[in-house]
Amino acid sequence: MQCNEALERHQKPARIDHRSYERQGVDEIPTLHLGPTSTTMERRHKAEQERKGEPYKPQTFKAQENERRRTLNDHVREIVRELAATVREVAAQAMDARRKGVNGLLNALRVKGKQEADEQFRRAAEARRREEERKEALRQQALRDARERAVREAKERMTDIAKRAQRLPPDAREQFLAGEYPSDPFDRALKAHSHPLGTAGLDAEEKAVRAHLKVYQVQEKRQQAERVQVPTQGRGRGRGGPSRSRSRDYDRGPSFDPF
Repeated sequence: MQCNEALERHQKPARIDHRSYERQGVDEIPTLHLGPTSTTMERRHKAEQERKGEPYKPQTFKAQENERRRTLNDHVREIVRELAATVREVAAQAMDARRKGVNGLLNALRVKGKQEADEQFRRAAEARRREEERKEALRQQALRDARERAVREAKERMTDIAKRAQRLPPDAREQFLAGEYPSDPFDRALKAHSHPLGTAGLDAEEKAVRAHLKVYQVQEKRQQAERVQVPTQGRGRGRGGPSRSRSRDYDRGPSFDPF
């Protein structure tokens, strides 16, 4: 009250409103609580930027979000101040018009004030809409990147398991696969939890690996049979012996499609 009394004594039109934003009818977007970890990180970053002579920019998500919300709040407050100034101007002109009996001017000023207010609120709504679209685009891009990364990791994992299984003796492969793809629901759920693509990815991986090993075992038996036949069939065919071109490149690796 003392501030407003001092302003009045000095014949200043401005007044300070001590009411809360809610009582004044002003929408204020609340900021996020940073917490001890984010606060410590931001203080360290700010001190480092000051030492470098660089402007401070928030680093953590919450601090960046708070900066964005403060900017929007400042924009809304500026709109409110402009509207208040417009209302005061219109009110002053309306009083003058009423004293002069010019009702037409009063109506025109009212329409002008409403149009300006509508335009200001329209711009604010458009700014909020664009910001939401930007956030949604970033979220969708992050989801696509995460999905591509998970598929890539799943393919690398499947290739590694297939190679490890191939190096094992035939009687030890099934035991190895049983450890990687357990039939017990609880153990399988634990395995799926650590898989990049979850349960669906683990199931698809097992199917692809087993199909690949089945083909590999057929090729392996064929190669063994060819090696057995070499001593008997190699006579009379020259120094090089029988051609092995059919058995060199059977294994092309497993094909994995998580869908």
